[in-house]
Amino acid sequence: MIKHILCIAVLSLALTSCKKDTMAEPAPEPEAPAIVPNSPYTVSNATKFHGVFALNKSTLFSTSNHSNYQVSFFDTVSANYYPGNLISVASVKLNSNTINLDTTFHDYRAYDLFLGDNATETWQIQGANGIPSFNYTSYTDPKCTNYSTLPDSFNISTGVTFTLNITNVDAIGNHGIGLTDNSGHFTPEKPLHNGINVITFTSADFINFVTVGMGNIGLGLSNTEVLNFYGKDFQFVKRRTYDKFIKIKP
Repeated sequence: MIKHILCIAVLSLALTSCKKDTMAEPAPEPEAPAIVPNSPYTVSNATKFHGVFALNKSTLFSTSNHSNYQVSFFDTVSANYYPGNLISVASVKLNSNTINLDTTFHDYRAYDLFLGDNATETWQIQGANGIPSFNYTSYTDPKCTNYSTLPDSFNISTGVTFTLNITNVDAIGNHGIGLTDNSGHFTPEKPLHNGINVITFTSADFINFVTVGMGNIGLGLSNTEVLNFYGKDFQFVKRRTYDKFIKIKP
């Protein structure tokens, strides 16, 4: 009788153990997005590079924002985009978006990857062919913070004055503002710098302008920095342009 009870107990324990083994495990918690710290780097004064990151942002006619990006890597240090020395890496990401390799030119290109006015760009490079892997977040977005206050019209006879607030442009770049008319005439470009800029175009600046019609205000800003990651220099170039229609009056 005791042997019979023990057999029943053992069988019951085995069935219980088997049931536990076949139960589905709870789903794992989703992982939080990875925080990408900057890789170690130093500021460099090099004029030849193992890679160039060119970012271009444009605001057209006050309403339309566009962006394009071109990233090139070189097998030897270079100051030029020669197709013969362009090489590929494992992957290029900007703000977690993959920028694909353009196999025609063998560099990385994207257009309107994201719209809006993102001041922060985080690059994630998975290296190959002698290019190291590194991460870098840039906060130096050149910008005119009061671009929307530019006037909609001006008089040639009296000229026009703009007050512009400019941020994050470098000391050596070519930053300026100019006006054109629809006939192809243009004013001398006035330089811009960080901070408040009071810019005046006098009637003499419009000597060849057509006195009735539409024109365009154009601003060009840039910021360039060179950084060394793991013994290799990379240039980061940011350009920002603004264009706005403006009515020309006598």
